[in-house]
Formats: sequence, C-alpha cells, structure tokens
Amino acid sequence: MTLLERAREKGTPLIEGSRATLVWQGEIPPLVLSDLHGWEAHPQEMQPHTPGVWQFTFDLPLQAYMEYAFVDSHSGERLPDRWNMQRRVSNGLGKYNHYFYMPEASPTPWARRRRGTPRGTVTRHHIQPGFLAAGRQRAVYLYRPAAEGPFPLLVVFDGRDYLRRARLPAILDSLIAARRVRPIALAMVDNGKAARFLEYACSEATLLLLKEHVLPLAEAHLPLNGERAVMGASMGGLQALYTAFRMPDVFSAAISQSGAFQVWGHDFGLSLLPPAKVRVWMDAGQFEGLLEANRHMYAHLRTAGVPVTYQEFVAGHNYTAWRNELPDALMAVFGV
Repeated sequence: MTLLERAREKGTPLIEGSRATLVWQGEIPPLVLSDLHGWEAHPQEMQPHTPGVWQFTFDLPLQAYMEYAFVDSHSGERLPDRWNMQRRVSNGLGKYNHYFYMPEASPTPWARRRRGTPRGTVTRHHIQPGFLAAGRQRAVYLYRPAAEGPFPLLVVFDGRDYLRRARLPAILDSLIAARRVRPIALAMVDNGKAARFLEYACSEATLLLLKEHVLPLAEAHLPLNGERAVMGASMGGLQALYTAFRMPDVFSAAISQSGAFQVWGHDFGLSLLPPAKVRVWMDAGQFEGLLEANRHMYAHLRTAGVPVTYQEFVAGHNYTAWRNELPDALMAVFGV
C-alpha cells in the first residue's frame, strides 16, 4: 500500500512508533505550522515523496499531544488537512488547528460527565468595573456545585475560555462526584479582549476589580466558607500568581498554567515580590516558548520556601493541554 493509499484509508497523521507523518497531495505543498516548531516563527517545509505527493514527519514522545496547521506558502492562508478533518480545535484567534494524540496520550476522561453525574449550575452575571477594567461591563460566570455549601471559591481569569474550551465545570462535576476534590464554587471572570494583556500584566487594577466587584458578586450569590484560590493560563497564570502574592490574606492558593512570566525577553518582576506562604500549582508544556521561564519561576519559588507543585506536559500552549492538566491541578489544591 502506498503512502497516499494509507493516508486515504487510515487518515493522518500516520503514526509508527515515535514518528507521525502528515501527507499532502498536490502540485505545490503547504507549509506546516505546529506546537513543536513555534508556529509562524518557524514554518516547516514538506518533503517530496512521489510526484504530487508530499510528506512531513514529526518525531515525538509517545505521550505527546500535538496541534498543527497547513498554510499556503505564498498567501499564508490556512488550508485544511483533508485526511484529518474530524480532529480540529479552535485556536482562540478565529482559526482552527488540526490535532492528534500520540499512542500513549489521550484526552482527560474527567472532562466528560458519566451518566448520572450530578451537574452543578452556571449562571451569567455582569459587573460594571468603571475605570478598573476595559469596557462598560464585564461578564462573570458563577458555578455552584451540586452539593451542600458552604464552599471554597476559585476565581478564574479568562473565565469564558475556561468555561467553554477547558470545560472546567464538567471536570469539577466529575471530580466532585468521584470524591477526588471537595465541592468548590467558581467565579469565572471574562477577559478584556484587546485589553487582556494589560489587565493580566501584574495589574493592580485587576486586584481592585476582584476586591471591589468579583468577590462581592460571588459572596452575594454563592454560599462560601472564606477559603479562596485564583487560577489562570498564560498571562492569566502570571496574574494569578501575582494576585495571590499581593493578596495572601485573601487567596491561600494559586494555579498557574503555562504562566507568561517572561514575554519578548521582558521579565515581569514577579520574583521581586516578597514570597507569600500560599500554595502554588504550576504546569507548563515542553513544546512551548514559556517553558524555561516556568522552570526558572518554579526554582525561585522553591528556593523562597513557597509550597509549590510543578508539572510538565508533552504539548504546547493551548487549552486542550491545559484542560488535560486541570484534574491534577484541582486535586493538588482542593483534593479530598
């Protein structure tokens, strides 16, 4: 069976051991963008196989999750992988990536509720932040578990993305039903869109937004016990740690997923803050540009005596990878 016949029959990538091969049929091949090669920073060329057939092979750990895209080499327009059309995921920027799991990797089972799992409730609210945040109003999604309160509260940056793309409520429903975590409530705060970078770059205004608007909203609608933690990814992970270190009397724990502790060579100076005795969970992907910054932050926190758990995953900078890490993070901070 030829390479093209295998692609047509089995779909792509064609995985053999640690090698995953993409296939293209056409006169001119696309470029390959991926987690492994920094996306647009390092586009990869496909190699000729037979006339009109091209291939590109990844050599990956067996535990890897990979996202990729084909793009036209002249226009930069994205092109579909015709033999992997069922595995597509939003990149959060209005486009879609194709994806695949290597043989020893798989999606977290906690993101799918089993039949009969009690479901918590999610309600949408709006706050008027004034000059503390961009826009006239900001959406906050409150999650109440299907259990008796009072509950700890987890404040979540990029709340709508964690709600929809990370499936955070479904994961919590599953973990709570299995008695792997205590019942906890959520306040998932939407981001400021174009102002997101500013609001999460160690922003004091965001601290005030939580103190003056988000926490009072949660306290008015949820039965809470006073225990609070904060969570975010990328710039939201930076802001989560900054929030916990600046407000240790309010937040006793922080979860940072792929925290953007250094961007374009700029260190945000989080390590200059006096270490707070808050519990910290950190995770980062082995294929992302923020890996070294996360390793350095982890080493700094350990040296400073902060109780920190750090975990690396074999993937890039995306919500699927963060979703797969969420059960471990939640069990580390809120485990039974």
